[in-house]
Amino acid sequence: MESRPVIIVGAGAAGLAAAARLSEHEIPSVILEAADRVGGRIYTQVFTSGLPVELGAEFVHGLPPQSMQLIHRAGLAHMEWKGKDFLVTGGRYRTVESLWDEVDNLNSSLAKSTRRSKQDISWGDALDQSRYAQAKKQKLAFARNFMEGFHGADPSKLSMRSLKQMDRYSEKIDSDRAFLILGGYQSLLAVMGPPPKIRFQTKVNKIEWKNREVKISAENPGGAIEESCRAVIITVPLPVLSKLEFVPALEEKKKAISGLAMGEVTKITFEFSESFWREETRLINSPGADFSTWWTQSPIRSPQIVAWAGNRVTQSFAGFSDEQIVDRALDSAASIFKIDRKKLKSNFVRANYHNWSQDPHSQGSYSYVTAGGLPSQKKLAQPIEKTLYFAGEACHWLGNHATVDGAIETGIWAADSLKRDFA
Repeated sequence: MESRPVIIVGAGAAGLAAAARLSEHEIPSVILEAADRVGGRIYTQVFTSGLPVELGAEFVHGLPPQSMQLIHRAGLAHMEWKGKDFLVTGGRYRTVESLWDEVDNLNSSLAKSTRRSKQDISWGDALDQSRYAQAKKQKLAFARNFMEGFHGADPSKLSMRSLKQMDRYSEKIDSDRAFLILGGYQSLLAVMGPPPKIRFQTKVNKIEWKNREVKISAENPGGAIEESCRAVIITVPLPVLSKLEFVPALEEKKKAISGLAMGEVTKITFEFSESFWREETRLINSPGADFSTWWTQSPIRSPQIVAWAGNRVTQSFAGFSDEQIVDRALDSAASIFKIDRKKLKSNFVRANYHNWSQDPHSQGSYSYVTAGGLPSQKKLAQPIEKTLYFAGEACHWLGNHATVDGAIETGIWAADSLKRDFA
């Protein structure tokens, strides 16, 4: 391959993985990153407590191959997330073996009821057409709430077939388990390979291309710039990709994007002077609250707890200030944990929050497949004329999208595909 480096657009997990893999192939690369940091939707901060605070991705779900290889190869300290799960309804706590199991049982029944259907329908439609439509309102509220929160999705759009595909993949990697990287998720990115060449605060606006020839128009604090290369790997999040100008236009990619959607969630990591939740608590769900899901770093004992709100609630925060959103979360905490609001406020130390929906470099949390859109991920990932390559969690078409490991794997796929094309 000629000496001009491959250009990678985006320094998130997929972009960094692609750069590391290209380095193994002895192919030089340069990353153009619009933000002033690496990581994309991984954003680790450390405060006075010494514990990492994950403003974005937090868990390694199951035993995914790429992430676990990096963790073990680098000897990164990690622990399994364990404790008790609670479902709070009508002000009463009920211990459940696993909140995931509660939803999995329902989804298995829905999957069976739609097995003979030739048409992919949404999870919400499948629920409405099932015998569960007559079930207790509290059970349905919990299920809808959990799906909105875990997938960041609108249940009326979320593809049933994509959920089946995710379930099959989840079984392979034992995703009922979850792990925390004790040094923070950012440490995983640091061990991917040799530090890549990155040009920060460089926003790509237009990509002009023809067979094995690319011209990139971008801007940085110094003004407009142009870069040329023989191939480009594009790893930006779905909403950013949809607004990127390609010349000639990529009509097939536009169709693929239309079968996907960007989920939205709100995550706030609270630090308090002392914990007020049950010592053994891992996860709590309370349908009906704005911030209906809360979790701890169990089994680590820490006055740190995460508040989580799903798609619909997050969208209702449009126009809210960060302070107003934090106040809504504290209101939810006071109600769920039955603690006086003034006492809660006096115990409050810090709220750590990043608004991913308003972040111009992400414009949302993570992707999901809409009803009828299952082929879209594979079409989105398909390279074009040995010139344009695509990666990122939205490109994982085997059921591992919306995860860091899925993003890493697609970056490797894109780099390997490029290597084969230019061998």
